[in-house]
Amino acid sequence: MNDIKYSLATAGDLPGVQTLLADCRLPTDGIELLTDNCIAARVGSKVVGCIALEPYGRSALLRSLAVAPDCRGRSLGRNLCARMVSHARLLGVEQLYLLTTDADRYFAALGFKRIERSEAPAQIQATAQFRSLCPKSAVCMARDISAEVIHASTVMRKYESTKA
Repeated sequence: MNDIKYSLATAGDLPGVQTLLADCRLPTDGIELLTDNCIAARVGSKVVGCIALEPYGRSALLRSLAVAPDCRGRSLGRNLCARMVSHARLLGVEQLYLLTTDADRYFAALGFKRIERSEAPAQIQATAQFRSLCPKSAVCMARDISAEVIHASTVMRKYESTKA
């Protein structure tokens, strides 16, 4: 797995991200609006993992964590989530929220706690994910990241992208 490269997604990554999400039975709606806050994991030119963020001030909706079936079991999802937490912290996000229909145990292992949907902030509840894309039966989870460290690789990537 040393050949995996992580970076913020580009418009050129969008078809690969959409295909991966569809293959993983995750919503693709609105993902094209999130490329500034989407991390793609690639092997060569193939997108094998992704994760996205919808920031709303100090809160954000974590969405679209997907890993290609042939890359699972190698901590790729965990690495994507850790990188997104650092990215979110750079944006000033302190609380992450997500909805899941079948991965609540996985996200609990990543530090997310189950909450009632009504406990999520109004901006998060107003997202398409909450309103229509995810079923009402989806589990809502939250994680306080306000004290988490920003990884140096994320800071450098952000610096390099603004340097040009």
